Amino acid sequence: MKKIITRGIAVCVALSIAFTGASFAPAKVEAASLASSAKGSETMITLDKWYKTSLPRSSESFYYFSLAKKTKVRLKAAYNAGYFEILNQNYKLVYAGTSDEKMNGPQDWTLTKDITLSNGTYYLHLYTKDQYSGDKMKFILSDRTAPVKPKVTKVTKRKVVKGKTTAGSTVYVKYRKKIYSKKTNAKGNFTIKTKKMKKGTRITVWAKSKNGIKSKVTKYKVK
Repeated sequence: MKKIITRGIAVCVALSIAFTGASFAPAKVEAASLASSAKGSETMITLDKWYKTSLPRSSESFYYFSLAKKTKVRLKAAYNAGYFEILNQNYKLVYAGTSDEKMNGPQDWTLTKDITLSNGTYYLHLYTKDQYSGDKMKFILSDRTAPVKPKVTKVTKRKVVKGKTTAGSTVYVKYRKKIYSKKTNAKGNFTIKTKKMKKGTRITVWAKSKNGIKSKVTKYKVK
């Protein structure tokens, strides 16, 4: 694989050609998982916890991760980050980006990108401004998908709100000026106790993921 240094950034050339060939496959090792239907998809993964592998016809190291479902993710990197590539499980380039070039020092760049990826396994390659990235680089992949709009199934005795949304998210119930909250269980169900509410009043319900992404709001009339 050939690399050209342009303004201090290592740029990969003809990457899609370098990894073609159906007869090659990476070693079978458990990949770091970002998304899980049981726990929601809110895990933040740092580079030092990722599994490292070498792809066919390449002596360089790639980090890889898996997505259980189509997910909007945020890529964040710091410490001399200049350029990154993401390949799919067929080793084809699906995304490439450069740093935001926000200089906090002579060797401190930051990178923040939001992209949407389908389910599957992906390989990540990072470069620094000078040439290659190392394990010291802090790199975070976080889910930016909002929880499902909460569904209020019933309000018991006008003071217990029950319903369902995305598992692992935190649900908020606003009654007048007071806000109550509680985390959902593994199935996405929630039960939130409030002060006794007056019949006919409306409550506002929403959910937030672990990464602070807010769902659409549900309004429910207390019966």
